[in-house]
Amino acid sequence: MKQNAIVVLDLGSRFVKGAMVNLAATDSQIQSCSRVQSNGIERGEIISIEALEKSISDLFEELFQDCNAKPSRALVHVSPASLKSFNSHGVIRVLRKDVSSYDIKRVLEVACAVPMQKDEQIIHAIEQNYALDYKPTQSRPIGMDGTRLEVNAHIVIAKKTALNLVKSLLKKYGITDVEISFSAGAVAQLLTDDDKELGSVMLDIGHGVTNLIVVSQRMIYFSAVCPLGVSDVISAIADAFNLPEQTATKIFEQYASLSSKPGEAGVLEIQSDRGVYQIDHAQLNRTIGEVYESLLQWVVDCLASLPQSTKLTGGLHLTGGGSLVKGLGEFIQTKTNLDCNKTSYEKSLDFKTASPAEFSVLSGAVSQILKDERQPILASRSFIAKLKTLWYEHF
Repeated sequence: MKQNAIVVLDLGSRFVKGAMVNLAATDSQIQSCSRVQSNGIERGEIISIEALEKSISDLFEELFQDCNAKPSRALVHVSPASLKSFNSHGVIRVLRKDVSSYDIKRVLEVACAVPMQKDEQIIHAIEQNYALDYKPTQSRPIGMDGTRLEVNAHIVIAKKTALNLVKSLLKKYGITDVEISFSAGAVAQLLTDDDKELGSVMLDIGHGVTNLIVVSQRMIYFSAVCPLGVSDVISAIADAFNLPEQTATKIFEQYASLSSKPGEAGVLEIQSDRGVYQIDHAQLNRTIGEVYESLLQWVVDCLASLPQSTKLTGGLHLTGGGSLVKGLGEFIQTKTNLDCNKTSYEKSLDFKTASPAEFSVLSGAVSQILKDERQPILASRSFIAKLKTLWYEHF
């Protein structure tokens, strides 16, 4: 039976966020959207299942209070620093004269036959392209005549133990159908079709980690997770000025900038429980810039590993809480020579007091769910139209 109620979760290092989607609703399919403080997660990794359970309990209390339908299905997005991703190749002999869906399944299984540790499992095998008898094809060549079938796929691997912990936790709330997904894959859905075709880089700067994903010709060609994020910027500010973390967080949220404009020089006076702190604005910018320099060096190294033929005409797209720093776009352009673009978001999501950039994973995931829901309807309409054409032609 089709499950119409779906809860979409983003297990972040600072916030646990969720959206309640009801596909059977006639007015608004997105029923609610909320976030709570994240406990038990550090650098995208689960460090305390008890603390995470408390966060999820608080989130569900907010999400479900105005919803009639309780979900039994969940789409959970994670970005652990230990996550691995790479491209793989598979090749088989077609069993019969033409390619069947079973042949597609077999060739993907070959592509997924990669070395893994006992505590690892594949959470994504994203098809990139196919070749039938050495002739490239972008879509699945089902029904086409051929002998040799090849596939290129992007493989994403995560720790099995952590995934099982999340599934066990959600089962306590009656959610038995759980799909674990890579956060960067959801964020990539925010790119327009033109950006995906031209070739674009999506940089999602979160609190504990940063996700990088490269999409070209509408396919994911590269993804990676860096254990650097906003928390490292806050720690650098706290160390540089001998501040408590709470005060450093306040300074980052209100004054973080990578701009070197003269108007941003001088001294900032920051009120806190421990008194008044005087912060040199220029030194603050340099401190923040050093962390972002390290992050961008990682981005440059990742992009340098791509084949020279990879086209990135669509530029670099920024999202996540760490992308809100003033002057970041210009800062990145000077380091990478890539045009920086603002990311568009699903307007139907209620972001409340948070920035849309902080809900980028949910925005992309919900957009994909609603898109997938419409596909069977569109396919059905197309099939009916073809039947009518055949009827008029032959009868």
